[in-house]
Amino acid sequence: MELNNISSGKNNELFKPKYLKINTKDIFIPEHAQRKFKQQHGDYLAAHFTMEKYKPIDISFRDGKYWVIDGQHRLYAIKKRKGGDCTILCYVHYGMTEYDEAMFFLEQGKGIAKILTTDRARIRFEIGDETIVGMVHGAEKAGFIVDFSTNKVINRIVAVAALEQVYKELGTEQYYKMLHTLKNAYNGRSDSLTREMLYGFGLFFLKYQGKFEPNALANSLRTKATPSDIVIEGRSYGKAKSGHSGLISNGVPFARAILHYYNANRKANKLPDIL
Repeated sequence: MELNNISSGKNNELFKPKYLKINTKDIFIPEHAQRKFKQQHGDYLAAHFTMEKYKPIDISFRDGKYWVIDGQHRLYAIKKRKGGDCTILCYVHYGMTEYDEAMFFLEQGKGIAKILTTDRARIRFEIGDETIVGMVHGAEKAGFIVDFSTNKVINRIVAVAALEQVYKELGTEQYYKMLHTLKNAYNGRSDSLTREMLYGFGLFFLKYQGKFEPNALANSLRTKATPSDIVIEGRSYGKAKSGHSGLISNGVPFARAILHYYNANRKANKLPDIL
């Protein structure tokens, strides 16, 4: 679901944030603009909660209801400690859309609990972030699943930070070709979808696009190396030189391992090492 990203633009005195006491039964959790609730974290907060450390929950008053922007685990902890609904102090924002709420939450980089990369990506997808939407749709076209789950199963990509970096640096067409080749080589097995493999394949396609046949690469890897072989060999090459970033920094060792297996036993059309 794509959230409405048209900001209300209301910024006069009437719509300035203010502190209000609100009963917890009147506070709702938005479906899309929040990370998934973590029971373990909520229980931890409840066990260690003190009013001296309490930070008022950020709330958005929208469509006649109070919605949590940041603080769903604190809300749970308070209710658990109090034994049910109670009145709490909140910091209420006005004139926000769902998009505004999601962006506000994502900008809270130093919250009580770290926001997982997968949660950040899921929220960005929900609010229609073009990069994340393009990344997900391109992966689906190649036969993969990006549902922001952290469970590693066949065809599901959980290394979303690496996947996003690859998408941004390769562009839509090469990104799809890279994922299609990866799928062709290893049929979606989970150990082929690690960050090391994504970075390695991404850099290989970035450096050698137009200089090799993707089907030939897939065939070479399928018959000569498992994903573990590539990762282990890549790690043996060490890290890239400092001062580089993105695919250059993260992908060089693994792209070099891919290059080695691509060139192995090839009598002609070997690729030079330009990594």
